[in-house]
Amino acid sequence: ANRLGQDLGVKWSRAENASEAFHALQDAARGYAVIATDADGDLRSLSQGAGQLFGWEEDAVVGRNASLLFDPASWKELLPKLARRSLRERGVESRAVMARHDGTQFAARLVVRALRANGDEPSGFLLVVQDVSEQVKLETEARNAESLSSGVLEDLPAGVALLERGRIVYANPTLKTMLELPEAAV
Repeated sequence: ANRLGQDLGVKWSRAENASEAFHALQDAARGYAVIATDADGDLRSLSQGAGQLFGWEEDAVVGRNASLLFDPASWKELLPKLARRSLRERGVESRAVMARHDGTQFAARLVVRALRANGDEPSGFLLVVQDVSEQVKLETEARNAESLSSGVLEDLPAGVALLERGRIVYANPTLKTMLELPEAAV
């Protein structure tokens, strides 16, 4: 009975240490949502940052499936990746559309790693989520501005070339016609 009690005490101590280490990781990862699931994808733990980012209290979501944090299309895109052993082994990094408790959505950088217990099979997953809505907004604005400026340059009656380090990186159709060069040569 004493030996059984000592073994149980050691296992309890290890579990407490692992829990403390996980909470320390969560606290250190400010600006990121750190989420742990079991092997079935049911939520087991959310960092304080995750609660703030998603608008959920940890008690309200523990035991529910992680799919509630995702846009349905993003969740369907992620599942096949997690089903492949090779991707589970090295982890999955991608962008996803996430869903908040209030129904709003945001673009996120998502990193998913398998958690291992004593065996080789995953005991769950660790998800790290970073809101990249501002970055996506800036990328979209840059693409739109590039498209607009490209459209303006295409219609100019004057020949225009854009140079980068002494090399032509863009020439409008008027310049190509003036130089009588095929597009590949320009």
